[in-house]
Amino acid sequence: MKSRYARRYRQSGSDRLEKQPTDPAMAGRNIHVLRGQDTIARLCLLRNSCALAFRVVLELIGRHPLAVLPLPSLWFFVRYLPFWKSSDVLCQLGTPFTAENILLVPPVYCVVGRIPFWLTDTLLHGVSPDVFAAQHPSLAAVYALIALQQAGLWFALRYFVVTLPASPTGRGVATILLTSIASLYSFAYTAGAEATTAITWFTVFGAGLRILDGRATWKTWSVYVLVLVLCIGSRHVSALLPSWLPVTALLLMLLDYFRRKGASDPSRLGKIAGIAVVLGIGVIGIENAIVAALCSRFGVMQRQMVGRTLCERVGSYLDHLSPVEKEKVRLRVSRADDDPSLKLAIDSLIRVGTYYEGTNDVIARAIGNTNMRGDRLEAEVDRTTLRAALRFYETLDPRLLTAIFKDVVRGFYPTNDQAIALTGPKATYYSVSDIAKEPESWAGIRALDFFKPEVARATLQRALDDKYIRHWRFLPIAAWCVLFAAIGLWRLARGKLTPELALTAVCIFGIGLVVYIATCICNITQPRYVLPLWVATVAAGCVLIAGKGISGSQD
Repeated sequence: MKSRYARRYRQSGSDRLEKQPTDPAMAGRNIHVLRGQDTIARLCLLRNSCALAFRVVLELIGRHPLAVLPLPSLWFFVRYLPFWKSSDVLCQLGTPFTAENILLVPPVYCVVGRIPFWLTDTLLHGVSPDVFAAQHPSLAAVYALIALQQAGLWFALRYFVVTLPASPTGRGVATILLTSIASLYSFAYTAGAEATTAITWFTVFGAGLRILDGRATWKTWSVYVLVLVLCIGSRHVSALLPSWLPVTALLLMLLDYFRRKGASDPSRLGKIAGIAVVLGIGVIGIENAIVAALCSRFGVMQRQMVGRTLCERVGSYLDHLSPVEKEKVRLRVSRADDDPSLKLAIDSLIRVGTYYEGTNDVIARAIGNTNMRGDRLEAEVDRTTLRAALRFYETLDPRLLTAIFKDVVRGFYPTNDQAIALTGPKATYYSVSDIAKEPESWAGIRALDFFKPEVARATLQRALDDKYIRHWRFLPIAAWCVLFAAIGLWRLARGKLTPELALTAVCIFGIGLVVYIATCICNITQPRYVLPLWVATVAAGCVLIAGKGISGSQD
């Protein structure tokens, strides 16, 4: 028995030896194949290890976004002095309260933004101007305002990220994306009401996602209301933002109704829409009450001053018309029963230019002959200007509509993140020439270091060369929209994104687009006016690339 097993073993061994290749070249090739397979295995192991490490890092960032979100702010604090949004902010934060910073500009930021000036200079110097008086803040006081704006941005972005119905990894991806958007941090580093756009919009979207997902408490609704007050009280066009939540809730209710063929209970989403409408109206009422109180305190006649802005849009298409075409427009706009001041205003808009190009003086001289003076005269000029500007809109002139449409397109192309982010450095640099023209108006502020010509010039050049500000310059907003839409459709097709959350993302983008279109209807576009559209695009993109789903109409 033992010898039989031994013979079998020797025979199998001899068979193995016979099967070994006798050709040296073939043996060498086999060795190379084995080594190649070993290399591939090592590379696969390395790839898997790197992927695992990257996933762990993303999860950590998603769980603790505040560990990453402040990093761009530190970059700005190290490299730049604060930015100042030209003469607009001089009106908002520098001058005493008049019609310009109560009616022309919403007053909430004009009041809230001065509080850091007052607190800082009182603590450092023992005295500072009253919040409602002309301001002459120190550099430290301006830094205090900027620090508060940056901190507000961090917590707004964190609130939005942790609210996303996503995994920790998905939230980490959203955090990295938000951190890479330089314009969000650049505007928060700029003194001016537009610094509140990203802060308020991301917070509203975060609160809205909580509410739609059925995770809202009274604290969530309180945050929603308070942030809307700041938002609407900082920019007039933001009065459209309260419509986002009720419209989204109603569309989700319709989607759920048709998907379930009428079998679902729409009461929860309907209740959300109703509450949001009531609160939105209440917020607008609060803002109007603040305006009325300030007008009463400072003796300002309450009226609409948007005519000054509408004149800019009207002038943008009148400037390209020939004298003959302008006369035809005048005949279309004018009516036989127009009062003399309105006729004069229409004629002045065509022949002289916009409100700020001299039409205001033309109207004031004509109305001044009726013994009107002071704020009463200015109020009548504003009313006449608004009536005249609206006449041009009522014609629905194709050339005016074309000018509006072209500006809307410019918001998508060629506008990009860099163009928006450079608003602050450019405005600070342009303020130097404004100071030279009207030094008395800037008396309390022009001594700040960032208004020194050489400093402002160096700041702008540094910003133009800044790699953090420049890194997304090759992607216009249109490209971002296509990219986010493609990712969203791919995830939707694979079942990784629910239709409810996809619709919510579309509504987020939609409110940004509506606000931007409204801006283009009223004024000539600039990169800074694209900010609401850009914020909404990024927020919608975060939902599409990281979100999983919301609860719809289920309790």
